[in-house]
Amino acid sequence: MGGMRTYTVHLPATYKAAQRRYPVIYWLHGYEAGADQRDAQLTAWTAKHDAIVIDAGPAETSGNFPLYLAELADRVDHTLRTLADREHRAVSGSGVAGFLALWIAANSPELVGSAIALSPARSAAIGPRGFEVDTVIDDLRIDHEALRTRLLNSGDISAALDFGLSGFADPLPRPKSFTHADPYPNFTVWGWQAISDRRQPGITLLTDVNPHGFHSAVREWLPNGKIIAKVRLTVTSPKLFAPGTSHVVTYLALATRKTRRVMQRADSQGRLTFELDGTETEVGIGAEAVLSFAGFELTSARWATAGEPVSLRVLLCNKGGARSTPSALTWESPTPGVTFSGAAARAPALAPGEVVALSVTFTARTALPGAVKIGTGGRWIEIPVYPPAPPAASFKIADDGDRDGHASPGEGFTLSLPDGPAELITADPCVDTSVRTIEDNVRYTRARIEASCEPGRTVRMLARTANAYAAIEFPIWYKLP
Repeated sequence: MGGMRTYTVHLPATYKAAQRRYPVIYWLHGYEAGADQRDAQLTAWTAKHDAIVIDAGPAETSGNFPLYLAELADRVDHTLRTLADREHRAVSGSGVAGFLALWIAANSPELVGSAIALSPARSAAIGPRGFEVDTVIDDLRIDHEALRTRLLNSGDISAALDFGLSGFADPLPRPKSFTHADPYPNFTVWGWQAISDRRQPGITLLTDVNPHGFHSAVREWLPNGKIIAKVRLTVTSPKLFAPGTSHVVTYLALATRKTRRVMQRADSQGRLTFELDGTETEVGIGAEAVLSFAGFELTSARWATAGEPVSLRVLLCNKGGARSTPSALTWESPTPGVTFSGAAARAPALAPGEVVALSVTFTARTALPGAVKIGTGGRWIEIPVYPPAPPAASFKIADDGDRDGHASPGEGFTLSLPDGPAELITADPCVDTSVRTIEDNVRYTRARIEASCEPGRTVRMLARTANAYAAIEFPIWYKLP
């Protein structure tokens, strides 16, 4: 941290007399008033429960503080009788500190097993000081796969601590495969290390990481920010391989569909290192076929709506070192309330680097926070699903060209509903929604109509503000001379 930090220890009533070890709940506080009241609540709770509570803060979501918990936990584990493992460590907080608790758990899932937030802030700027990325709670859920998480809309500290204590009795196991998104250029997660020369706001995304490979990309923001291509990214595996052994590594660049296969030698500790850039790349490890989902394309609508059938084409690739065999695929989902219609898919034999599109239709009963997972054989891809949205009763377009209140080919624009500017969601190829702006804690899209799109064509989008969703459609306008 580069300076002194203080924290308060709340010990259970049995701590002095017993010689046992205790689980630990880290309570993060912000700059809110009421330290004496908080102190009294934490003291009262630990007097009745067999867990240590550490009160630390004030919490900050950018700079060094979000990375502080590992150092603090090491200090606590060396000075108190703790159960020093992730299964017996939880983090919690309220407001902005509640958001930070969820982010710390997402950032360090090998450090904590559960996270609890009381009335958390819906968004916060996370990352190195000077190039933070505005992030919402839903963006964090891709990292919560192996965690117990709970959001509580109350100010009852004891309810948060009770959930943390219950998580110690039934922790989730370490995942066989994981996904991680990180705004810091350098990080380590589950033993995988990433180092980059990125010096601008962005997110390094590692998807479906396991001993057989992973997917990598660097984006300006999640989920659909622009790719930051000019980044040197080095990813190093944990000690997974026999030291000095050689392995076939396949690199598939998804934008160009170009494949590169090389023999790489594990270092003296059994690690492999992969040199990448910021573009979307599938990395396969091994001489056998390795099948992976590489993306999807909606075919029935411009966005996926809960309660309605969603048809799409899922891209399946072979990023391994050998040709795959044909196989029948039965679609399934670990997300509650998802059903499938139509025939099961059949994957043809795929050569290394080959990609095929498979058709699938599913219906999600409700729009859960985060995204719906669909897949087969333990391979998953995430599809954002949004709640049903009525047609907008009124909206306003602010174009940056001739400023006539319409969007023409090549023009950028923002769109506002009555309660303010909106984020825009669509799979329409005529609309670029990859630029997002945050002003006064309001997020909205700076969209652009592609210059190649014909005037008169109707575009359809989902507009989202802090208070509402609305379906939008309007014709591309004729550009004035």
